[in-house]
Amino acid sequence: MVNTMTLDFQINQDYLVAHTLVSTDGGHFSSEEHKQDIVAFQDYAWEVSGDLYNSIPERTNVEMLLKLGSFSEYAKRVGQLDDYFAKLKQSKKFKIIFEQAEKYRQFCESEWNKNYEKISKIISDLT
Repeated sequence: MVNTMTLDFQINQDYLVAHTLVSTDGGHFSSEEHKQDIVAFQDYAWEVSGDLYNSIPERTNVEMLLKLGSFSEYAKRVGQLDDYFAKLKQSKKFKIIFEQAEKYRQFCESEWNKNYEKISKIISDLT
């Protein structure tokens, strides 16, 4: 029996938005090479709505929840994130981030395909 592993390399745009907006906590960027583009996108997202920017689950803290006064108020704000993300995804700044992610996705897919035999053997040996 031959086992083959197929990966479908895709970019989830909502995840990319969220990850880009929360990935620099503590000054650690997901990409030093594209740091300026990340900061530009974050600045744009803040300009669109600082309240919604801070409502992204990984950015939320206890102080914000207390400031809102209730979890139901936070839930209302989180309910607005779909529209917020949709607006951010239409921006030129996001398109730059997406193009960079797409280039990296293509690189990863190419590396996977190029090294498939070696990777398959390692995975097979592990399982």
